[in-house]
Amino acid sequence: METGSILQTLLEQSLLAGLLGFFLWKIWDAYISEKNKKDAMAEALIKLTQAWEDRYSKESTDEREIKEFMKEIRDYVRDLQNGK
Repeated sequence: METGSILQTLLEQSLLAGLLGFFLWKIWDAYISEKNKKDAMAEALIKLTQAWEDRYSKESTDEREIKEFMKEIRDYVRDLQNGK
């Protein structure tokens, strides 16, 4: 093989590897962005359910069913956030 053809082959391969790396980086960046959005939404929902629980715990004990339901929602969202 000639030195020129080896060099040309390496340059062609490096260009493809660079393009592949760039696209993988963009895909990974998009994945992390969506994951962060999901985590932020889950945290907001957890705060909302905790505020709801605090409100109903101050009112009366007749609201036990709603309080239990909100706890279930909070636990479910935490499981989603933790990837379970």
